[in-house]
Amino acid sequence: MKRFLAFALVGFLFLSLTFTSCENEPIDPAINLTPVDPPVLPAAFRVNFDGQTYIATQFNAVMNDGVLSIAAYKGTQLESFTLSINGTTEGVYPANVNNVSYSAGSGSPLYQSFNPADLTFNTGQITITSVNESTETVSGTFSCTAYYSDGTTVVTKTFTNGVFTNIRY
Repeated sequence: MKRFLAFALVGFLFLSLTFTSCENEPIDPAINLTPVDPPVLPAAFRVNFDGQTYIATQFNAVMNDGVLSIAAYKGTQLESFTLSINGTTEGVYPANVNNVSYSAGSGSPLYQSFNPADLTFNTGQITITSVNESTETVSGTFSCTAYYSDGTTVVTKTFTNGVFTNIRY
């Protein structure tokens, strides 16, 4: 009986100390418990061709299985550029092995950075200058000659000073 009373007393002391020994301390105000997204600088996509500067109003990027795809659009006819790059790291990528494509909109010819007469011909380059994993953005430059062929006639467009900045993926 004395043992039972001793165990009960020790148990009671243990439980009373457990529930009363600590107060709820306020959290240090210097610790921010709310996650904050890293700041992202303004995004942009632009390129020069046909004596004008194309400035996209909508753009996005997708990284999947080692491929980076960037799409940029403007206007109600969805004039568009697409860059498809077989790589997701900083570096220089040949445009003829990857792809830069342009369409003036629905029903318009599609210009691509492949020379239909010689697929190995170097048509330009795409350079990824920055891949920021914390903000999930990509930046870089591009320039190339793109081709459209209807099977008999080949038409070219030269794209210069192409820049994509802080495009989210």
